[in-house]
Amino acid sequence: MPQDSASEQPMHPTRLRERLRITLLLYLVVGLMFVIASVAVVYLVDSRLRREALAGAEAKALLLLERNLAIHAYFAHELKPAVFQVTDKYLGPDYFEPAWMSSTYAVREIDKYFHNLVDSDTYYKEVAINARSPQNEADAHERAFLEELKADPLLTERSEIREFDDQLYYVTMRRGETMEASCLRCHSTPDQAPGDLVALYGSERSFNRQEGELVSAISIRIPISEAYESNSRVTRQLSAFLVLVFGVLTIGQLAIYHQLLFRPLDAMRAKALQIAGDPRRLGEQVITPMGKEMADLATALNTMSTNLKSAQEHLVRREKLAFLGQLTGGISHELRTPLMVITQGVYLLQSELPESQQEAHETLDVIERQTAEATRIITNLLDFSRTNTASRQPTSLEKQLNLVLPHLSVPDNVTLQTDFQADLPLAWVDPGHVRQVLSNLISNACQAMPNGGLLTVRAVQKGEWVALSVQDTGHGIPNEVLPRLFDPLFTTRADGIGLGLVLCKLLVESNDGSIDVATQVGQGSTFTVTLPVRQEKEV
Repeated sequence: MPQDSASEQPMHPTRLRERLRITLLLYLVVGLMFVIASVAVVYLVDSRLRREALAGAEAKALLLLERNLAIHAYFAHELKPAVFQVTDKYLGPDYFEPAWMSSTYAVREIDKYFHNLVDSDTYYKEVAINARSPQNEADAHERAFLEELKADPLLTERSEIREFDDQLYYVTMRRGETMEASCLRCHSTPDQAPGDLVALYGSERSFNRQEGELVSAISIRIPISEAYESNSRVTRQLSAFLVLVFGVLTIGQLAIYHQLLFRPLDAMRAKALQIAGDPRRLGEQVITPMGKEMADLATALNTMSTNLKSAQEHLVRREKLAFLGQLTGGISHELRTPLMVITQGVYLLQSELPESQQEAHETLDVIERQTAEATRIITNLLDFSRTNTASRQPTSLEKQLNLVLPHLSVPDNVTLQTDFQADLPLAWVDPGHVRQVLSNLISNACQAMPNGGLLTVRAVQKGEWVALSVQDTGHGIPNEVLPRLFDPLFTTRADGIGLGLVLCKLLVESNDGSIDVATQVGQGSTFTVTLPVRQEKEV
């Protein structure tokens, strides 16, 4: 079977590339937008979680620092002064007990108890250069920070993320203790220090300090690898969730695009190709899809198809009419002279034949009637071939009707009534064309009522137009006849030649008007001629 649908035919390679470029571009853009949105959401969430992890580590470090600084302050201002007042009376100058005489020792031991009670990887160290206890000796990084503190009195702290043993830590270092007068008892010179202290730590480390001297820094490390790993798990789960959600949304959106955009476009494209490939399909309509934009596009295509069909029909009709006009004009001129000769011959024969030859007179009467009918047909043909450009002027339609009626033969069983608007404006038309149109339409209306009826000629203003109608109560026009009503040489009357309505249409259109018909079988027909109103600038 032959393929009737353009959508089933192979697509031209160039059109295929264009189609693929548009659809794939849309798919890629939509997919890329969802990918960018997913990456942006994951990045923002991951950044926020990392900031929260750092904020938590910073808060923990601050709490640890403030707790231990409070311990130092308590030792320096409360515990040691009070205990020294007692011990100085009963103990010798060589007495030394780090448990209450060294706040650094106390903080270090409290930190050990804390780690035994709580499984924590936090690191707290009061570091010094040449520290009395090797446990408080600064490492290279901490030593460098201490040197910077001594060189820059405005420097108080530094925070950063560092890696130790393949683990990430939030590291913060802060300016520590300065030597106070109460501390010089153990940190001035070995000979002034308690003998028990020198025996315990030796005479080399942490001596020769001076009041106000910066002697330590506080180094705190809070592990964040676990928090980062937890963040990474959340990020991975969020990524998987977003991939799933955005994937579903992408597929859903593309499905909607396919249903609301691509399928209707395919259908319209296929129909447009059918119409473009077969002139007989001009006038066919595409289905109007959902959505205003698509509906507007379908309406535009349908309007274009209808207009092209109308233009094609008008062009073909004009060519036919032009050829028919040339043909009828030539034939009419050729036949008119022989008919005049026949008419004159009949007249002479009738005048010469005796009255007694009744049969011959009857035959001549028949010849005379048929010759008159042939002359009428030739006259119509000449009128059709002589249709010329309208000579337009302000015209009273009622006056043109009154000029036409005396020359028309309206049957006695037909009642003629007129209904013209009282203030009807003048039409901008050719008066002769109007009279010819009225003559043809009224004659046709009378012939449509062989048994009599009502003939109404009406005229009303409609905006910048005048509607002139001729209405009869005759037999009406069958639906199968309507499409060919204005075709040349088409007629349903035995004595017609099918040029009357064609001539009316030509004359009306030459005056920038239009002619329409409304009919109902058994009830009659109304032919309405719409003509332009006279404009002031046209007068």
